[in-house]
Amino acid sequence: MSLAGRHLYLIGFMGSGKSAMGRRLAPHLGRPFVDLDQTIERRHNATISEIFARSGEAHFRRLESALLQEVAAGDPKVVATGGGTYQSEANRTLMHESGLVLWLDVPLELALERSLRDPDRPLAADQKKFEMLYRRRRELYARADLIVPVGRDPREVTCLRILDALADATAPATGDD
Repeated sequence: MSLAGRHLYLIGFMGSGKSAMGRRLAPHLGRPFVDLDQTIERRHNATISEIFARSGEAHFRRLESALLQEVAAGDPKVVATGGGTYQSEANRTLMHESGLVLWLDVPLELALERSLRDPDRPLAADQKKFEMLYRRRRELYARADLIVPVGRDPREVTCLRILDALADATAPATGDD
């Protein structure tokens, strides 16, 4: 599976580090970085929480899907998706057709710890719902092309682990099985 001419989509639960890793990976891969959530916030002059409160999650998901289509049609980028972007079958199909999908697999406890530090996480308010959502989304995330575990390592260590996984996954087959 080659990354040439294709996007790198980072998926994972909130708090997995998609935005932080995307910003670090983009220069290594010689590509621009796009954060879907941040782009939506900038374009609509509102936080994700405000969009959820004002217009509902369904409206936000439509904005997210439209932006994903726009990004997918452009030149190759490193794309940090929202935690729920991959829930949509249409989004999953588009991502796999236009790029390589990499799941940053974060443990539940770490995802919760990181999300509670961020006041703009509308789905992290209820810990029981958070855990149920985490477990439900993991089943979908497992469909990713690559899976990289994320822990408490320094960001640069995680970035290097991702680059190694990408190199292994995209290396041409040698036929020396």
